[in-house]
Amino acid sequence: MRLWVLKRRLAGFLVLLGMFIIIGGSLAYIFWPRPSCVDGVQNGDEKGVDCGGSCSKQCLGEIPVSPKRLWQRFFQVRPGVYDVGAMIENVNLFVGTKVFRYTVKLYSEENVLLAERQGTTFLLPNQKALIFEPNMVPGPRAPARVDFSFEEPITWTRMDAGDAQKIEVISRRFESDPHPIVRVKLRNKSTSRESELEISLVLESKDGNAFAVARTTLEDFVAGSEREAVFSWPTSQFQEPASMQVLYRRVVR
Repeated sequence: MRLWVLKRRLAGFLVLLGMFIIIGGSLAYIFWPRPSCVDGVQNGDEKGVDCGGSCSKQCLGEIPVSPKRLWQRFFQVRPGVYDVGAMIENVNLFVGTKVFRYTVKLYSEENVLLAERQGTTFLLPNQKALIFEPNMVPGPRAPARVDFSFEEPITWTRMDAGDAQKIEVISRRFESDPHPIVRVKLRNKSTSRESELEISLVLESKDGNAFAVARTTLEDFVAGSEREAVFSWPTSQFQEPASMQVLYRRVVR
């Protein structure tokens, strides 16, 4: 009789234990924080804190990875003349390059090469950059697609973007008459003068696609001061943008 009671109690205990394990495991699965690349902790397959592994950012000491091509498009600015823009991202945290060589090509619907241009720029660590090639003339045929490529291997060096990150975009103003103009007011919040800043602008429609790009530079941007960057398209007419993306970076020579 005692043995039967013990077996019954043991069976009941095991059932309760199983229920606690199932419930506890379910709650832990729901509420336990998932490893991510922005949680400030080395977890998952990360090689460091929020870097390496499946994270897009690179850890110090890792082999540099190639820049990412986010998008590439061409934009007609007047009959037979096109601007080309390509957004790229250097995901390396600590290294950049002073010499980034690239090639832009325009093709027809029949995949015939219509125009080609080569250029050189620089890439700062952990930053996006707009590659901008204005006034490309493909001839009498209209382009159907653009191809953007860059030369490898890239010579990477340890670089620092510095206080260029302390630029504040105060306002963006679009004017359509007599032709499209965008005025961007910026403030230098750093404690040092910026000798030369590259300012890029991307105009986007409601669906998030770029329909116009432009670029200018600001020189001798004094610490604590405000400056205005002006972008214009004298021969174009287009709708008011749904959003205006402003990118800035310190020019590296």
